[in-house]
Amino acid sequence: MRGSGILCHLTSLPSESGKGCLGHHALRFLDVLQSTGQSVWQMLPIHPPDQYDSPYASTSAFAGDTNLLDPDIRIRPFTRGGLLDFRKLNPWVHDWALYQIAKQQHGGAAWSEWEEPIRRRETSALEEMRGRNLKDYWRHIGEQQAFEQQWSELRRAAEERGVELVGDLPFFVAGDSADVWANQHLFQLDESGQPIAVSGVPPDAFSDDGQYWGTPLFAWNEHRSDGFSWWQKRVEVALKRFHRLRIDHFRAVEEYWSIPANSDNARYGEWKEGPGDELLTALCSVAGEGRLIAEDLGIIPATVIEMRRRHNLPGMAVLHFAFDGSEKNPHLPGNITEDVICYTGTHDNDTTVGWYSSIEQNTRENITRALSGESTIDKGERPIHRRLIRAALASRAATTILALQDVMGLDSSARMNTPGTREGNWNWQFMWTDIAQNDLNWLAAITEATGRWQEGRFSTGGAEDGGSLGAGVGSSTGMGDAAAEGIGRTRGDVQGGGGDGKPGEVVAYFSAEIGLRSDLPTYSGGLGVLAGDHIKAAADKGLDFVAVTLLYRRGYGRQHLDGDGRQTETFPAFDPRTILEDTGIDISIPLDGKSLYSRIWKYTVESEFGGEVDVLFLDTAHPDNSPIHSALGSRLYGGGDETRIRQEYLLGIGGIRALKALGIWPLKGIHLNEGHCAFAGLEMLRQGWSREQLSTGIRCDFRNSAGSLR
Repeated sequence: MRGSGILCHLTSLPSESGKGCLGHHALRFLDVLQSTGQSVWQMLPIHPPDQYDSPYASTSAFAGDTNLLDPDIRIRPFTRGGLLDFRKLNPWVHDWALYQIAKQQHGGAAWSEWEEPIRRRETSALEEMRGRNLKDYWRHIGEQQAFEQQWSELRRAAEERGVELVGDLPFFVAGDSADVWANQHLFQLDESGQPIAVSGVPPDAFSDDGQYWGTPLFAWNEHRSDGFSWWQKRVEVALKRFHRLRIDHFRAVEEYWSIPANSDNARYGEWKEGPGDELLTALCSVAGEGRLIAEDLGIIPATVIEMRRRHNLPGMAVLHFAFDGSEKNPHLPGNITEDVICYTGTHDNDTTVGWYSSIEQNTRENITRALSGESTIDKGERPIHRRLIRAALASRAATTILALQDVMGLDSSARMNTPGTREGNWNWQFMWTDIAQNDLNWLAAITEATGRWQEGRFSTGGAEDGGSLGAGVGSSTGMGDAAAEGIGRTRGDVQGGGGDGKPGEVVAYFSAEIGLRSDLPTYSGGLGVLAGDHIKAAADKGLDFVAVTLLYRRGYGRQHLDGDGRQTETFPAFDPRTILEDTGIDISIPLDGKSLYSRIWKYTVESEFGGEVDVLFLDTAHPDNSPIHSALGSRLYGGGDETRIRQEYLLGIGGIRALKALGIWPLKGIHLNEGHCAFAGLEMLRQGWSREQLSTGIRCDFRNSAGSLR
């Protein structure tokens, strides 16, 4: 199932504290995701950040960042029994509370500098410290219980909206953390608690000294001896909060860069063998199928990819890495496979607008060639962030993740993190008024157009002036760049039936529904089956014939019985790319005081006798359409009278214009299958037909109320 989502850390949400929010702002963001058809919200690690606000260097691999708590949400009163139960279910919270107390008592110093009895975790010293600080001890536990309460509400709200929460698991753990202090035997430490070797990555084309991360390395033999239980608990806790989990720096599972602790850079490290399949087997046993994601970016040996695939973990592709000119680049949209998650950029990348402003001209030319653009991006006809979003969504990746900054079209000032630097990172935060309604309308339309819409429909609520964000997607009042951009660029030659298809010899057949195959949801019953039979017969006879209908993304309702034996119906989403061919051509007609855009898709009916008839489908899931216009192609015979009239207007007038746009012009005649298509006659008059031509060149079949055929 194809899906898409947004990468946005909780600290980037509006909040009164400036630190992010688990409450009403997070719920409002979920509403935005639902209203634009997104099914994934990916975040960064949600643990307490370090002094530079980095969530990847936390003082705990388990505790939640209590700065995210919403003070406006009433927390259920704590009882001693409740706190005891919470501690029993979450054993890590005991060490976390002790660590917090000890750190405060030692003036914020790292645990390796604490007095020896506490540093070595002597039982009597820890109990004495806890006894003197019982109030603080239970307060720290209570804060974590409050975090879990609010998080549980967020997860429940996400599930109600059909949105998955995707978390991030840093591979290494900060040396000054509750986890390393409480589990010193699981890390490569000396007697004083200092690391023997630390993590990082070797020098590469981007860094002469490599990257020196400085976190202690794992003592893998100790982890093996108890079946990787600490790792299993870590993943188990994370997956109680998230539906899926990204493992950062996945390469370290197979091999990791070990740097002597006394080095001041990463040059003098060496590769060491990691736990490999043993660790992944242990983690998959608690995670279950499909819940872990491998961050396999950078210079990755083939053996790492093979290991990932052995355990059925999706990898990652990032479009910012795609345009080096190599046709074999795995990040190129055309090379992306279903077993990776496609990103425009990650938290470590610049925004797409910022990135594009800094790259060389030859890279820009590579982008233009790779994305098959007919005109340069620099003219402003197609903003680069929208082009990359479109390419990501149109890729074969089962899931696509878009950085929120890219949806908003922001420059480098909105960058989340610059690797290798400490200052000025992790502090980007948006305001609700920053998000343009037109950006959300465009995102919703292109999500639908690429077959990634998962839950809900377009909302008619929200801002009406195209300015700023409400909770849902409102009416679009600006058309922007996407009308010229279109959804695809595979331009096909549309022909009539088995004849020469010469101008003036083709008959166009219009029908509101056409039944061609069971997995093409463009018919409901007899009328559609009849239309399909007409088309197949025309192909058999080799006639110059072309058919026109509407594309219904949700088709006609599928009826079935629920568990109580009651009749119910569903409207499963249809991805036209699975069956139809994108002509790459758009048409527009005036409707409701604005332009209604439709993409033309094509399906060719082939006869065993050699004839062919093309069927054209008008698709309103267009990025520049308003939600009301986009929804016209949602369901066959769905909506009220106004919707039906709009559909008939599109089919008749838009159908004629589609034929003309494809060069199937002039026509010998048109055949209207019932009165749904009657506007085609008016459009033919506008195109120059006389009343006499109209009376002789149009045939309309319909049933009157008595059921007789005329």
